[in-house]
Amino acid sequence: MSAPHTTSARMTALAQRETLYHAILELEAALAAPGGGRAAAWTEEVIHHLRDLDAEFTAHIHITEDPDGLYEEILELAPEHTRAIELLRSEHEEIAYSIASSRVALADAAVPVGFDAESDWIDEQRAAGTSLLGRLVRHRQKGADLMWRAYTHDTGGRG
Repeated sequence: MSAPHTTSARMTALAQRETLYHAILELEAALAAPGGGRAAAWTEEVIHHLRDLDAEFTAHIHITEDPDGLYEEILELAPEHTRAIELLRSEHEEIAYSIASSRVALADAAVPVGFDAESDWIDEQRAAGTSLLGRLVRHRQKGADLMWRAYTHDTGGRG
């Protein structure tokens, strides 16, 4: 099979996809870090990585949705992917809101005192963070599937 179709929008999106992936991994590591007895430090670290993720996800939205961005290019190559792109765009809004809400919720949270109370509170925050990570991973996979179909499958592998 020939190499996938290569374009500026596609290459930009692929490069940014890697930085977004690393921001996701950093948040996952922060969420998984020990928290009991150090809830304030744990919270500060998670907020830091949520801020980084927010910046990377905002960049992702611009790279995909801006004029001359990835989605516009895909629609020119393969307009049958309109519905998939509409779904990804709606996920952008939902995920961006979730990231921002998570940052605000953690920043405004009253961290409980005491090892057990802190541990229980951190478990709740981890559950919310893990849910967000799951949404991001699924979104990235849908985007990867769309790119493969549009640039490799739909173009017959022509580059």
